This record gives sequence, C-alpha cells and structure tokens, in this order.
Amino acid sequence: MYRLPAPVRIDSGVTREQYIQRNTERCLQDEGEATITNLQVRKELLNNKAGDIGMSGAKGSEYQRLFQKYPNAADHDRLRAEIGKVFAQGEHPSTAPTLTYEQYCAKPSAAAWDRTHPSEPTR
Repeated sequence: MYRLPAPVRIDSGVTREQYIQRNTERCLQDEGEATITNLQVRKELLNNKAGDIGMSGAKGSEYQRLFQKYPNAADHDRLRAEIGKVFAQGEHPSTAPTLTYEQYCAKPSAAAWDRTHPSEPTR
C-alpha cells in the first residue's frame, strides 16, 4: 500500500531550491501513484473482460511501458518515481495548461517559502 511521504518542512535546514525540489518530487510521485492506480484498475478490468477505461494523460503509452517494465511490488517506488519524471515535462494541468506539471507542482512550495522567508529590504 502506498504511504504518502511527508512534505519537507520549511524549517528543516534546507535551502529554498532544495525545499522546492523535494516537495516538487513528492508532488510528481503522487501523480505517479495516481497513474499506477489507473494502470492497475485498467489491467484488472481488461483481464476480467469488463471493458477498457483507457489511460489518463498525454503519455499513456510511456506509462504503460514503465508499468510493464516494473511489474513487481518491490519496484513500486521506482515505478512511481519514473512515472513522475515523465509526468514532470509530459503533462500539463487542466487548471494551468501553459505550465508543465513540474512547474505546477513547484509553485506552492515556492510561494510557501517566500511567505516565510521575506527578502530583506534593499538599501
């Protein structure tokens, strides 16, 4: 079963870039997990001749290839990360279609960091 990784805390001694990168990776892995669920349900339905729900996303054939490459439960984390990497540049959120998913996932962390670390006034 998938366990949601904890987000990186702002006060955990990381730089702004590290904070954004780690939380962006977490977001993309969550998208990877959702895609794995889609693939698993689709496979079960096809195996039981109960129809085809199709694949979500623009990179469905790439997700399917990765799903077949890592069929073992022991490789689940690797599969989730690999799908997340494809998702990063290969998908665009419906609410912000001009952004890649990597950009979309980075925005909340960047905003949170900037709210808690206001820049010093320039003299």
